[in-house]
Amino acid sequence: MKLFKHPILLETACGHDGNQKNLEKLTNIAAMSGAKLIKYQLFSLDERSVPNTKEHKIFKPLCLKRDEWIKTINYAKKLKLKVFADVYGDYSFKLAKDCQVEGFKIHSEDFFNSYFIEKVINTKKPVLINLGGTYKSEVFDLINFLKKRNKLNKKIILMHGVQVFPTPLQGHSIYEFKRLIENYKKLNVSFGYSDHVDGSSNMAFLLPILAYVSGAILIEK
Repeated sequence: MKLFKHPILLETACGHDGNQKNLEKLTNIAAMSGAKLIKYQLFSLDERSVPNTKEHKIFKPLCLKRDEWIKTINYAKKLKLKVFADVYGDYSFKLAKDCQVEGFKIHSEDFFNSYFIEKVINTKKPVLINLGGTYKSEVFDLINFLKKRNKLNKKIILMHGVQVFPTPLQGHSIYEFKRLIENYKKLNVSFGYSDHVDGSSNMAFLLPILAYVSGAILIEK
């Protein structure tokens, strides 16, 4: 089953700095690059932090309003981009569904939120599950939970990667990625690779190619 004709997914993350015009500029860059898939991180402040914490101070200026997200996603669609969304809770999940995105991503922050993951999978759309920062035993537990719930399918994409930006070269391992595939290929899921190597490095071109020929159906850049 081939889910993506164009396997490169461009991640905007919080590069907009809380400014919707900046996000439109990033969207323009994505379209001009020739890529066909773009991903935004949709969230409300209370989905990612609690008051009086450093995280609250970090994410507060990065929040966009609902109408700004709707405007941005509609703009991306006009540029013929297919939109994916990181979702962190009921607010962002509903917003993403209202905007009719093509697929979803579960961030490492919500890796243990198994019933929320199941709810997202129930949309029948592609769901990327970020494995960055997790132990092999934790990945096994989640996959086992989804298997028992009869939720495993090829639209679930296990994303191998490291949660450091940019990732030092030694943090990437094609060998570990191939081990992941070997461990779970019989369970009717798919595999992707999150490449966070410094863009000025030649390996930013090479690693995605190695991951793709090793079995990745999606490369997040």
